Amino acid sequence: MNARVSIARIAELSGLHVSTVWALLYKRPAIRRIRPDTEAKILSVRACLDSLAPAAHTDSTGTRRRLQALTAVGWTMTALASRMPREDSQLRTVEPDHPTPAVAYGSMWGSFRNTHVTATHARAVRILYDQLWNVMPDESTPQARRAARMARNRADKAGWPPPLAWDDDVIDDPDASPTADWKRPRRRTHSSVDLADDAAELLHEYQNRALVADRLGVTRSALEKAISRAGQASSPAATAIAPQARRQPPVAASQAIPSRT
Repeated sequence: MNARVSIARIAELSGLHVSTVWALLYKRPAIRRIRPDTEAKILSVRACLDSLAPAAHTDSTGTRRRLQALTAVGWTMTALASRMPREDSQLRTVEPDHPTPAVAYGSMWGSFRNTHVTATHARAVRILYDQLWNVMPDESTPQARRAARMARNRADKAGWPPPLAWDDDVIDDPDASPTADWKRPRRRTHSSVDLADDAAELLHEYQNRALVADRLGVTRSALEKAISRAGQASSPAATAIAPQARRQPPVAASQAIPSRT
């Protein structure tokens, strides 16, 4: 119940009658012995997001961080809203960083000033994030490129970390912080060999140059140039990733990497 799982929901998930769960909590004198099968049913219910009833409210920290991270990749709120389930009553309730409570209304950019969201909404955003964390938005038209650039600029200005900055086991923790080295300070000069070596390590794991460039604090073109120059200088790392990079084009919205390390 401390995790906002109600008595009715505990009874539903465990297959017990509501009166049984209520009695264990509130009957006086307190019940001291129960049947083993009753114990097993109750212990099978986990205190997690998936156990919450659809309309139950949960902390919005993880939802906000996931939307911030997708914005940092270039996803607009309009594009994300189009991928959300229609049954989500909070479809357009997302402003990724505002702690002040307010009525959920307007576009996905416009609201989300609530400190809590419904379990349905939190689960929908979590699913969306798992699908898109390593997928680049469509930039096949000038309008799409402009929208993605504006999203990335907004995230950069606000200091929103990309997906690579968050581990799945801490992104929902209000007290957790992104990895300390998630983004290097942007510099005017880089050693092409060093940059290519760093990129080789990240590309081996993520295979997405746009995300790696953001993680390294450089532009995509700067990264490409560094890899090219390092390859000409016979850098072992650059030599190793150059053929691989040609075989693996940047991941687009229609082609996601199947799993996360």
